[in-house]
Amino acid sequence: MDGLLRSTEADATAQREENLPAVVASGWLIIAIVCLLSSWYFAVIIAPAGLGPSAPNVRQGLFPEWYGSRQILLRGGDPYAPETTRGIQSAIYGRTAEADRSTRNQHRFAYPAFFALLIFPLAILPFSAAQWVALAGCMVATALSVPFWLGHGHLRPNVSICGVFVFASYPMVLGLQLRQPTLIVAGVLAAVVYCVRANRLVLAGILAALSTCKPQLAIAVLVPVAIWSITQWRARNRFLVAAGGALGALLLASEFISQGWFTHWISTLMAYAHYAGTKPLLADLLRGHLFVPFAMVLVGAVVWISCRYCDRDLLFAVSFSVAAFQLLFPFPDL
Repeated sequence: MDGLLRSTEADATAQREENLPAVVASGWLIIAIVCLLSSWYFAVIIAPAGLGPSAPNVRQGLFPEWYGSRQILLRGGDPYAPETTRGIQSAIYGRTAEADRSTRNQHRFAYPAFFALLIFPLAILPFSAAQWVALAGCMVATALSVPFWLGHGHLRPNVSICGVFVFASYPMVLGLQLRQPTLIVAGVLAAVVYCVRANRLVLAGILAALSTCKPQLAIAVLVPVAIWSITQWRARNRFLVAAGGALGALLLASEFISQGWFTHWISTLMAYAHYAGTKPLLADLLRGHLFVPFAMVLVGAVVWISCRYCDRDLLFAVSFSVAAFQLLFPFPDL
């Protein structure tokens, strides 16, 4: 009888242990859903009420890219020209930024010319349709990036729960509100890392080249991956060869559709660095002192971590690089 009782208790204990992961997962899912609802409530109800006309809207995030790409593809114009910028500003502000010095963000088209080739399906659509297609693209790219980043490890967390937490983060909500192409580029970078870990190096290289349409975002991921390729060049050179070839093709195509674009783009970037955001977070932390030496140390740390961990844990090297470059680049204002 005692043996039967002990056996029953052991079975009950084993059953509880088997059910524990499901209970924990359910708890995390409830927390994730609460976070999701809270973030979207703030974004849709509270922020517009508090910010009024300056609240984030889709024209601030997608219109410059859509309008500039149309200038290249449909009108053969210069997306970096002053008249293009004035057209964007008039649509967003109802006036040009020069007419109101309180307006900091000039909303110029600040992408390389080949960006227009990548979003041509949006550029040929009316803006009212393009914003919904862009929203769908951003959501799909973000959803796919979650399993891409998590990989196939045996300690892989629950993809669904992680996905809900991703869509619950306010930066993600803001990106979706603005239809920011950044979300699509981030999805492409996640696919680069996934393809590298799956040894699909040619595809990874082509995707890496495409991601350079947002260079300040791509560099943080591509530096560790490039170092990973160099450390075992004979076995991994296909990544950099494919990336270099695809980028060269994109640059040639850019010159074909918009001659002399590169110098105009550099001038736009120099202006963008002054109007689009605050100082880099590292400069704020250092109160403006010794920024360059500390930035060099931080970049050196990225290279050292990448060399040391690219084979053992590439995702850690990429994560460190992303965190470091977040300190080095300014955050844009709306």
